[in-house]
Amino acid sequence: MNLRSSIRDVYLHEEKGISVWCYRSGMTVYEEAFSNGKLCSYGMSASGYPQNVVEGTPTRPSWTGSSTPDVFAFEVNGITAHRKLSYVSFDTTEEERANGEKFTHSRLTLRNEQLDVTVVVHTELDSTPVIIRYIEITNEGREKVNISNIAPLAGLLDETASWRSYMRVSDYRKIYSLGYMDSDKWGHEGLFTWHDMSEGGTSVFGRYEADRYRHPAFFLRNNLTGSIYNLQLAFTGGYEFAFNLSAAGGADASRPGIANARLGFAVRLKSPNPQKCLAPGESLITPTVHFSKVFGSLDDSINSMHEHIRKSVFVTPAPDNLYGLVATGFGADRPMDMRMVRHFVKTAKAIGAEAVIIDAGWYCPPDKFGEWHKRTGDWQFNTDLYPNGSREIADCIHEAGLKFGLWMDPERMGIASNAAAEHPEWLGKNYKNGEIGSIIDMSNPDACAWVESEIARIIEENQVDLFRLDYNIAQQEIFCEDADGVCNTFAYYENVYAMYKRLRKRFPDVYFENCAGGGGRSDLGMMRSFTHTWVSDYQIAPRSMAITNGMTMVLPPEYVDRLTSGMSCHTRGSLDFQVRHTLFGKPTSNSYNPFDSEPNEEMFDFVKHSYDIYKTHIRPYIREGRIYHHTPEISASMPSGNGIIERGDASRSRSVIGVFRLADMAEKEDVLVYPRGIDPSGQYRVVYDNEILMGGSVEGSIVDGYKLVNEGIRVHLADSLTSELIIITKI
Repeated sequence: MNLRSSIRDVYLHEEKGISVWCYRSGMTVYEEAFSNGKLCSYGMSASGYPQNVVEGTPTRPSWTGSSTPDVFAFEVNGITAHRKLSYVSFDTTEEERANGEKFTHSRLTLRNEQLDVTVVVHTELDSTPVIIRYIEITNEGREKVNISNIAPLAGLLDETASWRSYMRVSDYRKIYSLGYMDSDKWGHEGLFTWHDMSEGGTSVFGRYEADRYRHPAFFLRNNLTGSIYNLQLAFTGGYEFAFNLSAAGGADASRPGIANARLGFAVRLKSPNPQKCLAPGESLITPTVHFSKVFGSLDDSINSMHEHIRKSVFVTPAPDNLYGLVATGFGADRPMDMRMVRHFVKTAKAIGAEAVIIDAGWYCPPDKFGEWHKRTGDWQFNTDLYPNGSREIADCIHEAGLKFGLWMDPERMGIASNAAAEHPEWLGKNYKNGEIGSIIDMSNPDACAWVESEIARIIEENQVDLFRLDYNIAQQEIFCEDADGVCNTFAYYENVYAMYKRLRKRFPDVYFENCAGGGGRSDLGMMRSFTHTWVSDYQIAPRSMAITNGMTMVLPPEYVDRLTSGMSCHTRGSLDFQVRHTLFGKPTSNSYNPFDSEPNEEMFDFVKHSYDIYKTHIRPYIREGRIYHHTPEISASMPSGNGIIERGDASRSRSVIGVFRLADMAEKEDVLVYPRGIDPSGQYRVVYDNEILMGGSVEGSIVDGYKLVNEGIRVHLADSLTSELIIITKI
């Protein structure tokens, strides 16, 4: 059980002349000490105790002392800057976020006199088990300096004393399990797997020295003592999660010494160096790291992080507080004219969708839809497609009672665009080969201002209710260099984050949807100014369900867009499989018949029925809802076995469970599901959705919560790529 607490404070004290900071948020206690000119790890607890609860004999990791790992790192002009520090000041303030949530913000200021830099260590506490950490580096000298090899958080992550005594067979590889998304490739987002932790070094990369589709997060489970660490990096640039396990003799139990397993780690920002050039008086604020340690289940860890994200990261509410808007839309893979607009309006009304989105290609000539990528940057509706302009589109959609969404890829100028010809100086120069690509260098203030003005113009001129952002670039385009040869990633995202924050504030009634060729920018840094995000462009069963499963482990499900129909979704799997897994994220739809054909009314009825379940049984509580991953490890390009996922409200009065047969599961044994989001002392109405669709009673059965939790619910599915939906309601 993950015991809750509302505490959030900083307890500062001294131990033998050493200053110790004890940060408490919920039941998480994280401690650091300033000793020998550096800030170092001093322990972390998930049971609420400060490490000096017995004042005379504080319990510290054996790794404390001169060899204790530093809790941050960076270099100034190639010189290590996080050592030989002096203490300057410490203060704590109570502050409030845009959503009214209060938090405790502390600032520890240190100085490196030799290199003329100050470092402010920022810590934010919101009473959830998750702590926010980032550092601020300021150049106090008279000359500009280069900052490189930044690690905003590092140190001793965990220690297990006498680990062999926990095991019948000594195997240091089984002490810890490291969980992360296995693949960094397009279309494989969210494929989560646990891995054994080997002695020595282990690293997980993203975006730099790897592709950009792995969400920057990890889970670390101590298999011997039951704790789970959960960490996310709020950054859209390159990163590395580095781990160093020392198991005091490894697998050889005959070697002398105390068998303590010590796990060090570092969250490193990866890019070409220098990562930022600071002028005199200029500061750099690193991305935030969000980390927790809990005793409890993986579900407890996930839901604690989701609570924190909702409370302290995604602080701008969606318009009308309607989280989980159901949308449908079309793009350049179809004829993009008013006939298609009317077709999609009709489809949206029939299936219960609430918005119609016009995707890529609305600016292309009728015979040039395939050039949607080359023509980005010239953001005008094509008059051959739409002779009456966008007003006719907006009126058609609005008169049907729907919201109008419009796609842009504003941080790019395609090679066939007039914009690229007029402003070639705004295009980024690739760091690796010096070539000019299609990416706009958003570290350039003039280029950034133009992009912002174009987005604002498009929203205002076209009565846009939903702005869909995309970012279709090649991996090698991400890291560009400025005129001085410095990597522009920091400056790029400083400007991009600030721009979308301003736009969101300027257009509070507009939904802001994020995408990056799928899940290329799903991190918390990019997402903080968006109402939801496209997590993948791969929609084909069974991997589609695995993506939904994994991405709802790192993002609250109401922010996770999942598609039914389109993007080849229709090519594999039953219709119920295709639709139902999207209900465990934020469902988005497409069309179910060509515009010149008669609709299949039974298809429409099933989709609408499924969306009605979503609207009635899930959406009312999604801002406080919980999600339970019964089968968290679903990976491989063609996942097999069963996938089971559950959403419920915080009061445990309602729950919806999806059971999905994946590949190679025809005629396998029945599935027994044990609900996790209900109260064992209550009584519940249990409804099998497949029975309703076959003409059975909508009343279901009344079952004791105790029986449900202890005996489970049997589900029979005979074939692969089929599903069942179980609706549980307290009476």
